Amino acid sequence: MKNFAIFVYWGAYRVNGVHLLTMIDDILDMSKIDAGKIDLNEGTVDIVRAVAGCCRTMRQRAADAGVGLLSKAVKFTPSGGSLFDGERVGGSAGRSRAGA
Repeated sequence: MKNFAIFVYWGAYRVNGVHLLTMIDDILDMSKIDAGKIDLNEGTVDIVRAVAGCCRTMRQRAADAGVGLLSKAVKFTPSGGSLFDGERVGGSAGRSRAGA
């Protein structure tokens, strides 16, 4: 049982480490964009996949803190507002153009 717990923790550390590295790379890319040293290519985003990845990352943290993320989203969304404001692309469910 102890070995299984170590395996689970190792997996969580690895996933979080990869996530942190991705965030650092994204920050560095944003700096390059601001400096005009990289071209930004617009494209489509698979919203379902992106949200699923965010949910996987945040689910345990929210549970540990006793926070209901959906209830918070509803609580802080103004009346008549939207939790997502994007444009559908090509009629494909779950795909949106960011910033459109």
